[in-house]
Amino acid sequence: MAGRRPTESELEDDLLAVIRRYGLPEPVPQYPYKGRRIDFAYPELVLGIEANSVEAHAAKEDVQRNAEKANDLLEWWILYFTYDDVHGAPAKVARRIDDTIARRRLMLPARPAA
Repeated sequence: MAGRRPTESELEDDLLAVIRRYGLPEPVPQYPYKGRRIDFAYPELVLGIEANSVEAHAAKEDVQRNAEKANDLLEWWILYFTYDDVHGAPAKVARRIDDTIARRRLMLPARPAA
């Protein structure tokens, strides 16, 4: 949709910029799953990435919502990154994502070519 940003926060924008800067595979932003949204997902790997900020996750309701979301996503591997991760150690964030993608590719059964 023209003019619509693919993410829901500035921290998500910054995390996506790290993913792109380090040449990692492009994730699906705001991936819908079981009535929830994963900030970024690699659905074929059952791998998600969440950007956690104090602004968006500090209220009591946010803590409850996030606990319920985590319970709904038990079959997914979810990586969590904070503002300090994204801005203070972007290379470490990229390495963690890259390593996890590689591990998931080794663990999941190969899908037949279409």
